[in-house]
Amino acid sequence: WLENNPRNIEIFKKYMYDLANQGYIFIAHFATAEVWSMLSLEFNIDPFHFLDTFVEFKLLQNDDNKAKRKLLSLADICLKYNIFDYYKNDYKDKMRDLCLTDKEYTTQDKENILEYCLTDVKSGFEVARQAMREYKRIFGSIYNLENAIKRAEVVKGFCLASYNMGLPLDTEFVDKVRANYQRVFNNFIETSHEDVQYCYEKSGNGYIFKGAKLEEVIAKHGLGKTWGKTA
Repeated sequence: WLENNPRNIEIFKKYMYDLANQGYIFIAHFATAEVWSMLSLEFNIDPFHFLDTFVEFKLLQNDDNKAKRKLLSLADICLKYNIFDYYKNDYKDKMRDLCLTDKEYTTQDKENILEYCLTDVKSGFEVARQAMREYKRIFGSIYNLENAIKRAEVVKGFCLASYNMGLPLDTEFVDKVRANYQRVFNNFIETSHEDVQYCYEKSGNGYIFKGAKLEEVIAKHGLGKTWGKTA
């Protein structure tokens, strides 16, 4: 029901290319949907630079070993930092269900779906600003936008590869790996360098990785001073 007029699509593409050529950065949260949509419309995505707030909040929470779960969804982040109130009371889940329904949309349904899409657009800028504030709080330095764009290039690359070539999957091999994963993983740990073994603790039939022990290994070898960072 959304208009699929070739002329309007070309107007839209020209508008987007103009923004990219002027140096605009496109904010998205887990940008795969946006990039795949652009690829399906035959965009050349090379000129487009993204700031992916999913990737940025993943970076910000990497060192938080105390968190029971990472807050990475757009709804979680908006709720935590009081960014608008669109995501309270299961609003996002309800709207997703509406989008996926197999019934014909009413006029009100269409308006609600467009408004729902707009909420992500409205929240995106504020979520990016919050990421920049958190970056300064955690790392004690000014947000490095150039590195953020580089991080998002990984998302673009994944989308481009999967769109052009698909994701080949040897199901027989996957089943074999699943059946033998724990044994193979245990063997890997037990035959690894002593520093690798130190970072894992025996738990039941397997091993559990301990981030604090990895930090000790890094400090022991003085690697923290020499390793480059993308942050």
